[in-house]
Amino acid sequence: MTKTNTKTNVEKLEELIAREDGRGVDIRSMAMRMLTDAYVDAVDLSPEDEAQYVEIASRLIDEVDAATRETVAARLRTCPRVPSALAARLDVRTEPVDDDANTGRRFFTADAGERRRILAELDAAEATPPPGDAPRVIASLEQSALAGHPGEFIRELERSLRLPRETAERIVNDLGGEPMVVAARALGMPLAVLQRILMFVNPAIGHSVRRVYDLSDLYELVTPAAARRLVAAWRPTSAGDRPAPSRPAPEPRSFEDSLRAAASSRPFGRKPAVSTPRKIQRTT
Repeated sequence: MTKTNTKTNVEKLEELIAREDGRGVDIRSMAMRMLTDAYVDAVDLSPEDEAQYVEIASRLIDEVDAATRETVAARLRTCPRVPSALAARLDVRTEPVDDDANTGRRFFTADAGERRRILAELDAAEATPPPGDAPRVIASLEQSALAGHPGEFIRELERSLRLPRETAERIVNDLGGEPMVVAARALGMPLAVLQRILMFVNPAIGHSVRRVYDLSDLYELVTPAAARRLVAAWRPTSAGDRPAPSRPAPEPRSFEDSLRAAASSRPFGRKPAVSTPRKIQRTT
């Protein structure tokens, strides 16, 4: 656990709770809900992050009201990684989750060997045709890559595969390059075009001829069916385009940042001081 000024964030949060006791502020419920939201929404959660959450939640779980416990339990039911130490105490029985969606998330965090195993597991899926305008898409992607226009490349990938913007960016910027191979296979992209794109679109890959050859070998092993099934798992819904956001998405916050915010911010329940307005004197 990260130390800050010799005190952990857990210790700071405990001090905040002790300080707010007796002031009519339900700081425990606020902290429990806030940290549970951060835990469930986290993308890359480390074992240390989970340990911090379990440590804090285990201390607060018996001190918050029933409504907060039910809210926390409901949030955890949507999470595929419910800590066993909390599941029993909150009577959380996780709802079935989409296996393909979990596989899609796991692919991005897996190493090269695990990524190949995932693609092999998906190989039994039925083949589906590439997008109807695949030749135009492939030509557009190659042109953007060779011209050094990563923004245009990402937008085309996002549109053609119906992916969230952040997922398209993650495919392009992935240091291993396997997600790009999957996207190319899903589009029916010729290997020679993929090789040229790999050389230009991501410097971490393009500077290594050995890596380009390794990804070319992977391309030959990945079936179009497995690639299109994995791409479908990266979409927010199984069909249709995702709705455009009504406002810009907030900046992502790590679990450690959320924990630090809970330990240092003012509680939400405290009302600001209100000054008494002066009487206005009339002049005659």
